[in-house]
Amino acid sequence: MLKSKYIKHAALASLLIFGTAAYAAADSSTIGLEGFYDNYREPEEGTHVNNHAIYGSLTGTYVHNMTPDYFWAADGRGSYGSDHYHSASGTDTNVPQMEGEIRLRTGINAAFAGGELMPYIGLGTRLYYDDFSNKPGGYTRAIEQIYAPVGVTYKYITGGLLLAPTVEYDPLIYGHVYSGLKPYIGTDINNHQHSGYGLRSEFMVGQDNNGYGWQVGPFIRYWNINNSTVNDGYYEPKNNRVQAGVALRLDY
Repeated sequence: MLKSKYIKHAALASLLIFGTAAYAAADSSTIGLEGFYDNYREPEEGTHVNNHAIYGSLTGTYVHNMTPDYFWAADGRGSYGSDHYHSASGTDTNVPQMEGEIRLRTGINAAFAGGELMPYIGLGTRLYYDDFSNKPGGYTRAIEQIYAPVGVTYKYITGGLLLAPTVEYDPLIYGHVYSGLKPYIGTDINNHQHSGYGLRSEFMVGQDNNGYGWQVGPFIRYWNINNSTVNDGYYEPKNNRVQAGVALRLDY
């Protein structure tokens, strides 16, 4: 009797740690496309940078359900855009820009108000590359940022449609900014960012048919980053960025 009790406890522990296909929901994958408008601003006196760009993205997500109540997910996004640049020093057009994200999240699945509530927390990295090198007086700039996504998705089915709004808060952990200024001042500049945050939200509508489905809807992403550290008198000014567009995703 005692031995049987220990065996049951060991089996339960193994399910909680590793999960099994018999008790956890099936894993899922998503691929998608995005089109969005991007506005980057440096409102500080003396710079007045105001950039406008149009981007396209390829996205992907993989979700592994460890148990019926717990999951982890990996997200990826690669975006390419063309920028119209305006600042106190002048204007320029057709400046290539690239942005990407890689994220790991973990959370829970909980029944709520007739649907499914999915709060999560994780770690993400955002990569940004701006190439002015082929412009007179231009240079390349690369930004790497690490942040902690904290959010919640709510899934609800009504009238045969899946409704899935998401809200998220992204406090900045660390950022590094590289500016390729060596041709002009004899050295490249590296600055560090320690303060800022992001916000994002989306509202997806779609259908799910036995694990295969689609989703489409609007989204918005916002970043507010404070002044970086100063290196040789140079720094990355306080800035904010708004991205708003439409996403299409296929689930399988």
